Amino acid sequence: MPTTEEFDAYIIVSFTNATLVLSIGETVEEVTDSGFLGTTPTLACSILGEDALVQVYPEGIRHIRADKRVNEWRSPGKRTISRAAINDRQVVIALSGGELVYFEMDQSGQLNEYTERKEMSAEVVCMSLGSVPQGEQRTRFLAVGMADQTVRIISLDPADTLQPLSMQALPAAPE
Repeated sequence: MPTTEEFDAYIIVSFTNATLVLSIGETVEEVTDSGFLGTTPTLACSILGEDALVQVYPEGIRHIRADKRVNEWRSPGKRTISRAAINDRQVVIALSGGELVYFEMDQSGQLNEYTERKEMSAEVVCMSLGSVPQGEQRTRFLAVGMADQTVRIISLDPADTLQPLSMQALPAAPE
């Protein structure tokens, strides 16, 4: 699973009520000890850092360490995760109702939630995070497409985390 591998080791298949993890090699086989929650759909998944995995599903986030330890974050109350954006060191989720929750991996490999959240003025329909620039700890910007036909650029810089930087109105809904 290290990021230095030339080929992917797994295929993640998400269904409306389940997630299937398949290993790729000489044959393709189901993996039952991946750390992924198999009883729920997966909204997003990725390698995190050098050797960890992250699974975002409607009720939470699973950070699966190389030694198979799993740290889990659960969505609050009856709210669910509707969208997610992930890069090597950062995870941003949108909860139903338009609230953004930001997580960043620290130097020890722990995924930590930022202390504040950002309530958006409309439902989030899409998000994107750029790659972390070489030699940096994070990407500084998050693009968020909203149901009100706008795209907003949100800061992830420690000096003004989750503050809006720019907004562009669109002639149609963003995708």
